[in-house]
Amino acid sequence: MNERPAAGAAAGAPAGMQGQRERLEVIGSETFGLQGDVHRLVTFLNQCLKDRELIFGLTRVDDGRYRLTVYRG
Repeated sequence: MNERPAAGAAAGAPAGMQGQRERLEVIGSETFGLQGDVHRLVTFLNQCLKDRELIFGLTRVDDGRYRLTVYRG
């Protein structure tokens, strides 16, 4: 599958986590057909839930389809 990072997200790592050495545990991942400001939703979730050690990553996998991954960090 040809994966491309969505705006504001990096392939293989959630936004803001590039270069960090700690291991992230993948809690779950699902692919959705999304449109609109999906990157804003992921930013909101990351800001609100960072104190609970939850990190959300968004990767564009196809035209209009994104993989949302939830990590515990």
